[in-house]
Amino acid sequence: MSYNLAPIGVSTYARPEHLRRAIEALKNNVLATESDLYIFSDAPRSGDELRVEAVRKYLRTIDGFKSVTIVERKINDRVANSRGGVNQLLDEFGRVIFFAEDVVTAPGFLTFMNEALKFYENNQRLYSISGYTPPLNIPADYQHDVFFLRRFNPWGFGTWKDRFKIEYISPAEFKKFISDRRRVREFINGGGEDMLRMLKKDAYGEIDAGDVKAMYTQYLNDQYTVYPVKSLTKNIGFDGSGEHCGINDKYNTDIWSKVSDFKFIDHVKPDERIVKLNYELHRTTLRQRITRFTKDIGLFSYIKHTKDVAIRLFSLFKIGR
Repeated sequence: MSYNLAPIGVSTYARPEHLRRAIEALKNNVLATESDLYIFSDAPRSGDELRVEAVRKYLRTIDGFKSVTIVERKINDRVANSRGGVNQLLDEFGRVIFFAEDVVTAPGFLTFMNEALKFYENNQRLYSISGYTPPLNIPADYQHDVFFLRRFNPWGFGTWKDRFKIEYISPAEFKKFISDRRRVREFINGGGEDMLRMLKKDAYGEIDAGDVKAMYTQYLNDQYTVYPVKSLTKNIGFDGSGEHCGINDKYNTDIWSKVSDFKFIDHVKPDERIVKLNYELHRTTLRQRITRFTKDIGLFSYIKHTKDVAIRLFSLFKIGR
C-alpha cells in the first residue's frame, strides 16, 4: 500500500483466553507485520486481580506486528479504557481500527479496513467502517462487496477523527425525541427496532453504551456505516463472559476468506432490501415484549417460578402462535 496504515487499538480486561484468540487471529492478517498495535488494559476490580495479571503477562509476549504498545490503566473504568483508547489514537493519528478482546478477525480484515478508511476518508456521510456483518441473507443479485446501514457496530470498526463524535442524550431529550413519531420511525427503520429500547436505557443511565450513542449520532447527522457483504470478524464473547452479552448465537456468522481486491461504492445509498433484512434481524418478538413487560411491573420472577401462572399468561397473549 502507498499510504500509512491505521493504528490498531484493542481494549482488554480480564479474559486472557479470549484475548489470546483475538491476537492470534489478528497476527494472521495479511497486513499484521506492517501495522502498529496498541493494547489498552483496564485495571482490575476487586476479585479480578489474578485474571488481569494473567492478561498483562500474556501482553508482554505479543509479537508479529510492526510495533506493540501496551497501556496499563491504574484505575478500573471500562468506558475510559475503551473510549479513551479510541480517542487517544484518533488524536494522534486521525484514524483508527479498534475492537475489544472478544473479537476475532479474518485474514483480510486489516486490508479491508485500511482500504475503506482511505476510500471514504473525504466522504462525510460515512461515520464508520464495520468489519462485522450480521447473518443477513444478502440478495443473490447484489453485486457489490459492501453495503450501508445507519447502524454503528463496534465488533471491529474503523473511523476518522473529523467525524467520530458521540452524542449524549438526556431523559428530557429522549422524551422529546419519542414524541416525534416520524423521527422514531426513521430511527428504528434505518437501524433496527432494538435501537430505541437501547437508546432509552442509555438516556436514563441504565447503560453507558458507546455504540448506542454512535447509532444516535449517525441518525442525527444522516451518516452511515459501511459493511462488507460477508463478515470479516466474529464476536466470541457471547458465552456469558462479556459485560453486556449473555449466551447467544443469534449474531454468529461465518468469516469471509477474501483478502484482497475489495470493491467499494462511491455513492452512499442503502439498499432497501438489506435495510429491511437488518430490521427483521433485530426485531423484538412478542414473547420478548411480554417478558420485558412482566419484568417492568415486577411480575416476571413470580411467573418464572410459577409454571401454571406462566402457562396461563403466555396462553392469554397467544405467544408462539
